Amino acid sequence: MTMKKIDDKDLQRLLERFMDGETSNAEEQLIYERFRSGDIPECCRQYAPMMAWLADKTQSVEETPAVPPFKRFATVKLWLSIAAAVMVVATLAIGLFMRPTRTLPDEDYITYAGSYVIKNGVKYTDLDEIMPELLEAEQLVEQQQHTAADIISSLEGVINTSDPAVRAALESAFSE
Repeated sequence: MTMKKIDDKDLQRLLERFMDGETSNAEEQLIYERFRSGDIPECCRQYAPMMAWLADKTQSVEETPAVPPFKRFATVKLWLSIAAAVMVVATLAIGLFMRPTRTLPDEDYITYAGSYVIKNGVKYTDLDEIMPELLEAEQLVEQQQHTAADIISSLEGVINTSDPAVRAALESAFSE
């Protein structure tokens, strides 16, 4: 790009405006072009390193191809998709680690709170560890209750089991 050449006086005036932030892009390009040429008056030589650096930066910006808007949108969309996927994975991971470790319903744990089992003289109180034995004992009691109910039913022909006093005596005999 060829631009008009500015004289020393115009260069000084443009440099003052440049330092005050009042120059346009076209005027700044004129300043950079003059400093690139190497023909710099003595009064302006102090600005040479800064202008060389700025000229280099603006030249590299001009040479950098602009990213088309649709490509920028695709990139943003890609990163948003990745961020959403990371959030889903993080939520699932937190959910898995935060879930309760007990597999039995809380109702059973409330029922057996404070229970313990003694095996070989050692007392065990961890419900997760002793729950299978507690449930086994509960099933055994239920079986015995059913057996007792069957025996009482079979005695109905022999003893008057409809009498509440007789029924209570039989039930207490079987519960001991």
